[in-house]
Order: sequence, then C-alpha cells, then structure tokens
Amino acid sequence: QRHHHTMSESNVKESFVKWLESKGAKISEKIDAFSDFTFGDLDDEIKGPLKKQIKYKGVRALKSLDKGDELVRLSKNSFISPPSLSVSSDLTKESAEESESVDHYLNNYKPTLSNFVGTTLKLLHLMCEEKEFKEYIQTFPTTFNNALYFNQEERDALKGTSLEPNLDPSLLVKQFESNILPVIQANPQLFKIPSEKSSDNFYLESFQRAAAVVMTRGFHDVNGDGPFLLPIVDMFNHSNEFKSIQIKREGEEFVVEASTYVMKDGEVYNSYGNLSNGQLLHTFGFTEEENPFDNVSIPLSLILDQFKALKEEKEEKAEKEEEKKEEDDVETRVNVLREAGLLQESTVISKEDMLPESLLTLIQVLMMEDDEFETYKENPIELGGDFVEEEDEGEYILQIYGFIIKIIEARLSLFGISFKDSFIQLRDGKLSERMKSIVNFRMSEQRLLLDLKHQLVDEVNEINGVQKKKSNQTENKMENVKENKRKNEGKKGKNPKKGKR
Repeated sequence: QRHHHTMSESNVKESFVKWLESKGAKISEKIDAFSDFTFGDLDDEIKGPLKKQIKYKGVRALKSLDKGDELVRLSKNSFISPPSLSVSSDLTKESAEESESVDHYLNNYKPTLSNFVGTTLKLLHLMCEEKEFKEYIQTFPTTFNNALYFNQEERDALKGTSLEPNLDPSLLVKQFESNILPVIQANPQLFKIPSEKSSDNFYLESFQRAAAVVMTRGFHDVNGDGPFLLPIVDMFNHSNEFKSIQIKREGEEFVVEASTYVMKDGEVYNSYGNLSNGQLLHTFGFTEEENPFDNVSIPLSLILDQFKALKEEKEEKAEKEEEKKEEDDVETRVNVLREAGLLQESTVISKEDMLPESLLTLIQVLMMEDDEFETYKENPIELGGDFVEEEDEGEYILQIYGFIIKIIEARLSLFGISFKDSFIQLRDGKLSERMKSIVNFRMSEQRLLLDLKHQLVDEVNEINGVQKKKSNQTENKMENVKENKRKNEGKKGKNPKKGKR
C-alpha cells in the first residue's frame, strides 16, 4: 500500500506550478508530479465485485531517468522552514518587517517551542492569512489517514497494538489547549480567522490539519534540521524497495536527483526511512504488506506480572507477609538492572532481533536463587543467551523458554482477536483502505509474536527430544547390562566347566 495524495482539479495544479516557478523553483520536464496510478487489490484470488481498483497520485517518469538527473530544485523562498531556521542569525541586520514576522514571534515565544510545534503554528498562520503559500496549501488534503484522524472504530481495532497508548483523542485537545491556544491568544493578529470560515472549532480543526501536514510531509536534512515543507518533493510516494531519488540541501536550496535508473512511465519513489508498520501507520496512515522493519513491544509490567503468576503456580499460597517480601525481591532485582542500564521498560521484538539480550538477562536474574543474586548484584552484567553450561543446562533453558512462551501468549491475548480472525477480516471487501492498513499492522505484530513462539516451541521440543533420547539410551544401557548379566549367569549355570579361550 502506498502513501496516497489527493489532488484537486487541473486549475489548482496549474496555478500551483505557475506559483512555484515564479518563486524560482525548477521542475524537470522528465517527470509529472501529479500523475494518476491504479493498482488492483493485492490478493489475486479476489475476483468480481470485491476486486478493487485503487487510484492514487504519484510522480511518473515521462522519459527514462538516469542516475544523477536533477528532477526538482527548490529556491529559498519556495518552501516552508521552521521559524528557528528562518530568522536572521545576525540581529543587527534584522529588518523592521522581519521583526514583526510570524517567524520572529514564534522563535522568541517563551516557553521555547519545539521545531515541530513552531512549523505547525507557522503553517496555521499561513492557512489563516491565505496569501503567501496559498497555492501550495490548496494542494493539501482536507483530511488525512494518519493517527490524528482515526475514529473510535479504528482506535478499537488497534487494541493491544504498540500504538494503543498514543491514540487517546483527548491528547490532541490537551496539546492544543495547553501548548497551541496560548500562542494564538498572545498574538491574535497573526492568526485571524478567514471571514468565510466558521469560528466554531476553527483553530482546533486547523491545528489538527496543520499538524497532520507537518507529520506526513515534514522533511529533515542530513544534520537533522527540520521539519521543512517542500512543495513537489512531498509528492513522491514511499518505497524502501524501489527508492529512486535522493534529496540534498545545497546552500539555501533543496535539490532532488534520481539515485538510480527509472524506466519511462515508471513511478519515481522516495523512501521515508526504515520505518515499522506502526510508525508508517501512525505518521502517514498506510502500511506495507511485507515490512522488514516491523517490531512489537512487550511492556515490562506484563513480563513481571507473568513472573509473579508463574511463582504462584509453583509454590503453595504463602502468607501475605511472604507475598509482600517476594514483591520487594522482584522490585529489588528490577532496580539493580535498571541502575546498571540493563533494563528495557519495553522490550522490542523485531525481525532483526527476535530474542533481545535484555529480555534474556531480565528473566535469568528473576529466576536466580537468592545467593546467586547476591553475588550477581555486586557486578551486574548482560547475561543474554550465554546460558550456564551445567549438567542440567537443558532443564534451565526449558524453564527460560517456557517462561518466554507464557509472556508471548499473554501479549497475544491483549489484541482481543486471533491472527486467524484478523486474516479473515483483512479479506473483507467492504473494509476501508484505512481499516485495511490497521488490520495489516495488527497482523504484523501478531505474526512476529507467533513466529517467535513457534521457534521457541521447536527449540523446547528439540531439547525434550534430546533429553528423552538420552533417557532412553540410559534405560537401554541399563537393560543391556541387566540382560548381559542374566545371560552370563545362565551360561555359568549351564556350562560351569567351560574353559578359557
């Protein structure tokens, strides 16, 4: 699935391109930044009325592109910079006009605004003013697919995912009321509500839209400066696999070059970074079918709850005083790891690191006998997967893997829906594009957990198999010894006079 852009009628496109060129920007004749693309439903097995043709906008190569071809050049005045990077560094040269500008006001506002908030407020000012950058702003969608626009049904579908804690809609309102509204109220001249707009919720809705624009279209340069809003450059869709441009900053200009050959009529892609489906969905509102950067988090509290439950299973219910002592003991061990910098408040499972060293260290420390822990806390180190080599090593690993399997099962239960049911849901032809992305993201987290569980179950079965084999071999040896003994005794009885060989 791709980053969808919606573009209005051709007159908006024409006025936008004309405006951009009047600002000194250059767009190569080899590309069309407003091209229509279609792709069918990704499942080839779906036929008939359920088969959807999805239309989206993207950048098309009108002629074949060669590596190094310059595709876009944006001059200083043709893009939007954060206020902190827009004011003169030399205050003696600051003009009277500049000292009254939105950049000057936002840059000098106390408490200091983050670059994200500063850029969002600058865009909000431009949306109110409807003069400078008007043609660029007209190309923005009025609504977005990212987390700022999820409805209740969509938020419910994200239950148990790593995104769930960040989805409370009241967070946006709180952020607006505490950080944005005071800035607007302190200088209402810069944020006049356009006459044709209704004042009811105008600022909140405009802030939501402006924040979504900066989230989905904000670029950072190689030094981490930004976010910059770069016209045309933000029209390139995302693909890690087929990335075909590089964006460079040359002095006060931004330049886009082809980074590889692109055939005529092919789509020209940017890469938004090595982002997981959770990050893509939250920021941009789409996911990828196969994403090598997927991950899923397991909160520390869930791991500790499972450990306490495991101890209760193993031991008879002790007195409450004893339970309190055990809780203190767990907290002590956790604090030793935390102070040593060996603890993750949230364990991240990824395709690159299915069994993080920090998780294996935590579990081994929790499972230590008291005297072992007393020695360990003198010099806490990462234990990772270097399990102690003892006679009962297999039994020790079985305990660790068994515990991790319990953690995974508890984490999977948080979704409230199985992977199989998620898979069935994804095949529903009536599902909106946004909901498809949400279900695909949920499945990517479930799939990672299930893959790890299956790997551990295989390991457990292999260890059990080896142990059983050893046990059987021992039993067979014992039987052989007994059998030989019986045979020897029988031989002695039958032929006592048998001489030596």
